Amino acid sequence: VIAEELGLNNTLQHLNLSNISLDAEAVELLGASLARNRGLISLDMYGCRIGDVGARVIGASLTQNTYLRRLDLGSNKIGSSGCSFLADGLMVNTVLHVLRLWGNTLGLACDRLLSALYTNDTLIQIDLTGCSTDVDTVAMIGALVKKNRLAENGRSSGSSEIRKLRKALAKEQLKTDLLTKKAKSYKKKHAKLLVDSKKNTFGGAQETGYDSALSMDSDGGRPKGGGGGGGDGGLQHQDSIFSTLSDESEDKAWWDIGSLGKGLPISTAGLPASFDFFRSNATSADSF
Repeated sequence: VIAEELGLNNTLQHLNLSNISLDAEAVELLGASLARNRGLISLDMYGCRIGDVGARVIGASLTQNTYLRRLDLGSNKIGSSGCSFLADGLMVNTVLHVLRLWGNTLGLACDRLLSALYTNDTLIQIDLTGCSTDVDTVAMIGALVKKNRLAENGRSSGSSEIRKLRKALAKEQLKTDLLTKKAKSYKKKHAKLLVDSKKNTFGGAQETGYDSALSMDSDGGRPKGGGGGGGDGGLQHQDSIFSTLSDESEDKAWWDIGSLGKGLPISTAGLPASFDFFRSNATSADSF
């Protein structure tokens, strides 16, 4: 029942079947389910007495399983042939990190494990305690496993650095986005202020120009800005078209056409004496 459920359940991550005696049929079902399982990462089967037949089934499932990380087959009466089947599985498997074979009589089959580890670069821990194996072979297996472990640590460290770099880049991107948003907001506000400023400037200029046209100089009666005699000021000062005579000469007179904003000297030398009367009685442009 457990074996059948294992083939269907992809959420279970840890399964402990330790010290449960499993016959050949049960192991076959378990191996078939393990081969297609997509969730289990740790399986404890020590003391299940699966023997070489069971080791062959488990070895075959390792060639297809891509999720299992830890497998404990300690004290399962596995011999040289069963160890060779497991070694064949390790040559293909690329995900298993921990394999425990303690308490099995592996003998010379450890040489097959050694050959598998020249190919396998993911197994980082193996337990061969009490397996009656050659000491030198075990030392060489240990060296290969250590090499894999160092390589894995390097990959993990590299992945960690990549994650840190990505996090830093994401943080900088967030800062850039915030600055860009602020810049756009500032630009929009600045443009609005500029438009309002132009409106106020042009409106004030028009109003100032209009007021200047209506205002008059206090001394000459001319409109400010040098304009013609427009507005009420021009009408008010049309009566003073003539200025007083100059004291330089009795036979010369200087007219000041103040309402036109210009001073035009006109000589009266040689004019008849009757002009003096006309000049003294002329009080407006209409009488002239």
